[in-house]
Parts: sequence; structure tokens; C-alpha cells
Amino acid sequence: MTAAKLPPKIAVAKGIEPKVKARADALFDYSVLHPDGWNIDQAATDNGWSYNQVNQAIRYLRKVFADSTITLICTPNGQRNRWIYKLVGTYDDAQPYLGYRMGDIEERMLTIEWMTHSIKNASDLRTLEGKKAKMVYEDLYALRLRLEFLNNEVVI
Repeated sequence: MTAAKLPPKIAVAKGIEPKVKARADALFDYSVLHPDGWNIDQAATDNGWSYNQVNQAIRYLRKVFADSTITLICTPNGQRNRWIYKLVGTYDDAQPYLGYRMGDIEERMLTIEWMTHSIKNASDLRTLEGKKAKMVYEDLYALRLRLEFLNNEVVI
């Protein structure tokens, strides 16, 4: 990936702390300078940040890249080692990450579905919390059914 194909510096989004935005800009540049990837400890040490500050920058970059083909992937790096983060711009480059991430998302959604089901059952559904729990549970339940259908679909 060349610098010419990368987006311009990240624009300031409303409500984002300027320091987080500045770290996200710096992490973007860091990623361009490390095309083979980096781990959180390396990025923290090289930039003089905490682990939490690197994670904030990662999260912000992913938000910025949500409408783009560019993404910051992370892939396993052996047992008990930090994962490797890498800036990629194509589907083929992101492929190793996508399957893992979709499975992780489905597992997290299932856990949240169970949690909101419990909250819904224990709540007064006339309260804001009860209404939210019911809405989230029902939407996740419906989404899970649709994903199960898609996962079991046979392509001919």
C-alpha cells in the first residue's frame, strides 16, 4: 500500500477529544511507516503512549475507516503474543481478519442478546431501561435468526 492511496489526515469529528484525534493521526502515520504491521506494545513504546491511549486511537481509526475499504486489521501472532495490527486497503488483504472478526461479532451479539433478555425479564418495561432492553433483545434475536439462516444457506 502506498501513501498516495491513503486518505488525507483524519478530520476532527464533533465531540472527539483533540488528543485522541492527534494520536489517531499519529497512529495512521505509524501504520504507514510499518507496512508489515505492529503490536500495541511497540506502538505504545515508540509513541510514548499508554496501552489505553493506543486502543483509543485504534478505535477512532476504525470509526473513521467505517465508510472506506481501508481498515486496521489485527491478526494472531502465535500463542501468548500480542496481535499484529496492519493497515490494509483491499478485501484480499483484509481476508484473514474478516472471518475471525465476524465470528467474534456473532458471539458477542449472542452474549448481549442473553444479557438483554435477562434485563428485559427483570425490568419494568414501562421504564426507559426496560424499553431499551426489550428493543435490543428483540432486534438481536431477529438478527441472530437471520444470521443463522445465512450461515446455513447452501450456495448452488
